[in-house]
Amino acid sequence: MLQIFHVIESFEEDDFTLWYEGVFKEFFTQGLIELCEQALQERDGRRSRNKASYLLAESFQNIVKHGKTTGQSDGLFAIRIKERMLSIYSSNSITDQDAFFLNKRMEKINSLTREELEAFYLSKLNQGNLSDKGGAGLGHIEMVRKSGRPLQYIIEPANEEHAFNVQIDMCFDKENKCPIEAISINDTYILQGFLSKEGVILFYKGEFTQQTVLPLLGMINENTVDSSRFRSLYRIAVELFQNISKHGKQTNNQQMGWFSLQKKDDNFIISTANKIEAEKVEPLAIHLNKLKEMNSDQLDDFYRVQLKENIDTDRPSASVGLIDIARISKEMEFTMIDQGEDFMYMMSVTL
Repeated sequence: MLQIFHVIESFEEDDFTLWYEGVFKEFFTQGLIELCEQALQERDGRRSRNKASYLLAESFQNIVKHGKTTGQSDGLFAIRIKERMLSIYSSNSITDQDAFFLNKRMEKINSLTREELEAFYLSKLNQGNLSDKGGAGLGHIEMVRKSGRPLQYIIEPANEEHAFNVQIDMCFDKENKCPIEAISINDTYILQGFLSKEGVILFYKGEFTQQTVLPLLGMINENTVDSSRFRSLYRIAVELFQNISKHGKQTNNQQMGWFSLQKKDDNFIISTANKIEAEKVEPLAIHLNKLKEMNSDQLDDFYRVQLKENIDTDRPSASVGLIDIARISKEMEFTMIDQGEDFMYMMSVTL
């Protein structure tokens, strides 16, 4: 079974998903927000979208400003949209002292009525206490005010420190009433354990456009730049993104797809999935099977021939990218799943 299959299953009911566990940098913020805002544009209510954008930025900035680096991961940031419900989940390491104060402050904030919360907010504002370091200050108060819901959180020992896991839930509805319940943070936490075990650095489910691809490539860049395989990984990711654009079947005039980046043992695994029309399945499968049967010398020769044909023709072949992937990867797997009106085309590449 392809690596991406079980990850896709985990987010099957989501309309949009971004799950990222890795290096966090300040310059990620704007790109990630723009990526998520494209999904938010389809939701009703400009005011709700503005609130959601604020919550995204605040949650992300909390990790950048207040998280403590442990090992290879600085933190985790996830956004999920199911129908009219938005859930933003973050996880980062904090000190034991911060854990004590955060727990007390979070309990207090969640216990307040709307009126009490407003009074508490004004009190903190008048005190000039603008820092959230070591406790739930104005940032977390604002999260509750703008989302209209208590924050779900889990604080627990992790290695020699504590992990602070918090989830913000917001409904795209003026009265904050949704047809579905918010995702439980306990379910999210269990999912986090599964995805971490699978080595998932990045998972994305949504529309593939130039605006969405660039932030994804940025996250890949930051988590693989120290690897000797960085250039190959980047090339494979670009080709697979283009693969979705070339072979993908549009849904509601959108080029929808799935993407994941994993690190298992000493290998990176890049996977994509998208729907394709039934008539594209056989020729694509024949071409991919042909590539899998070739050795490295045959692939190099085939690549040079196809590359020359591309230069000599006005209609370049779309197969050159796939040949290049087969040349530079350790392993290339694919499957086509019949879904009735169309097929799900999945590909995983190991490097």
